[in-house]
Amino acid sequence: MSNVLSEEKKQQIIALGRLGWSLRRIQREAGIRRETISAYLKESGVPLRPLRGRQLPPKPASPIEQVTPTRRFQNRPVRAGR
Repeated sequence: MSNVLSEEKKQQIIALGRLGWSLRRIQREAGIRRETISAYLKESGVPLRPLRGRQLPPKPASPIEQVTPTRRFQNRPVRAGR
């Protein structure tokens, strides 16, 4: 088996990508790795499907003053062992 896909396989991948199929679905149908599919779609200018799910903005970091240990752990000596 060669390391290069046939022109027919490439065209199949590009056509399925243009139809909006996910990389995993193309992988199942064509028997080709997602990474390879992604490379061929990028090369041909086919936009990849955006990530699904809820896209939330990252939470802001807490200022140092707000992060304090709880009272239970303050003034407690550190024990050796555990």
